[in-house]
Amino acid sequence: MHGERIQELLRERRKERDKENSRQRESTAQLETTMTSREKIYKDRIRSLETQNESLKERLSKEMRSRQKFISGASAINQEATELRQNLDASLFTVAHSPNARLDAGLLDRESTRLSSAADIYSTRSHSHRRSGSHSRLIRTAGSVDNLNRTPAGPADAKRTLSFNTYT
Repeated sequence: MHGERIQELLRERRKERDKENSRQRESTAQLETTMTSREKIYKDRIRSLETQNESLKERLSKEMRSRQKFISGASAINQEATELRQNLDASLFTVAHSPNARLDAGLLDRESTRLSSAADIYSTRSHSHRRSGSHSRLIRTAGSVDNLNRTPAGPADAKRTLSFNTYT
């Protein structure tokens, strides 16, 4: 009897151990399935983020190139405006400091030609810098020459004596 009781207890122990092993195998299988699913989800997410990263890099690169072109164009236009302003200042200074009390027509014609060629150079250059077909042209009008009839007091006054109308 005592031996049978021990045998019976051992069988119950084995059954419990088998049940526990079976539960652990199921739990392990479920964990492996869960881990495999998460791994797949994470890999998909990584691929998606890498694709998004490449797309953003491309956009950034395009934006940088676009801004660089804009900055280069703006610098060129600024340089051209500075050159045009220097030509205008020099011409006005020449006219303002003419030794004759009255301005002679030859001096006005030379300075007018000088300014026209400077404006033409600027106009020609601005065609290459602008995308659209419209551009500004400097046109000398009769009213602007009338401004030269008074003698300016100094270089600062000379800058204000000649006016150009801008048409687009």
